[in-house]
Amino acid sequence: MDALFLAKKCITPFLIPPGIFVLLLLGSGLRQAGKGNGRNALFQCALGLLLWLFSVAPFSDAILKSLERGLDTPDSATGDVIVVLGGGMHDGADDFSGKGIPAGDSLERLVTAARLEKRRKLPVIVSGGAVREDSRPEAPVMKRVLTDLGVPAHRVIVEDRSRDTMENAKYSKEICTKHGYRKIILLTSSYHMKRSMAAFRKYGMTVTPCPASLRTRGHTRYGYTGFLPAASSLTDTSAYMKEYLGMLCYRLASTVGKDPP
Repeated sequence: MDALFLAKKCITPFLIPPGIFVLLLLGSGLRQAGKGNGRNALFQCALGLLLWLFSVAPFSDAILKSLERGLDTPDSATGDVIVVLGGGMHDGADDFSGKGIPAGDSLERLVTAARLEKRRKLPVIVSGGAVREDSRPEAPVMKRVLTDLGVPAHRVIVEDRSRDTMENAKYSKEICTKHGYRKIILLTSSYHMKRSMAAFRKYGMTVTPCPASLRTRGHTRYGYTGFLPAASSLTDTSAYMKEYLGMLCYRLASTVGKDPP
């Protein structure tokens, strides 16, 4: 491998976040050690190494693998309706057909939903409201993108009141009851599926999971770049840890007999 190319690949991750913060913490820790401040040195070096760990693909993938365990993309998913959960959007972005564009996770879900609709010819509920007061609901944007992908507009039902996963389930259940849908094909990101299924089952719905973007099937090999800090891996680690916190919140809420937030 070309030495200049290798140097670029190894140095660049430490010149941009989060790598630059790893470097600063380790450098500061070593400086503290040189001054005889052992406790401060240990703390800063440990913090730098922890940030590095959270920012590498093998660590984030290990968390994801446990969230994806037991999930498979069903080859013959059956149900009365497809329910697609929103995963965020760029609210003010100008798109081909309107204002707003789904963010990465949401776009993956919509592409999977469009492909599934073509195979099953089922109605699709898009679920996602306005998380903030100054933002627009996500579901209408999701519908627009689905129709751009070839899904007939009359097959797409908008649920635009929900602000979180539990409300996705609550308001989707109201639509399903109104239309007589009893079995749903639940479509969301693979890492979000277990918590989503728990929410929908809480409302008594029969759920067939259809996870989008399963990522950890089979043996994953990592080159040297997999062990370099990357913002994408840190973002993934944060999202996956959030799922565990969400599931813990659901368990605690069920213990005390209250709806989780």
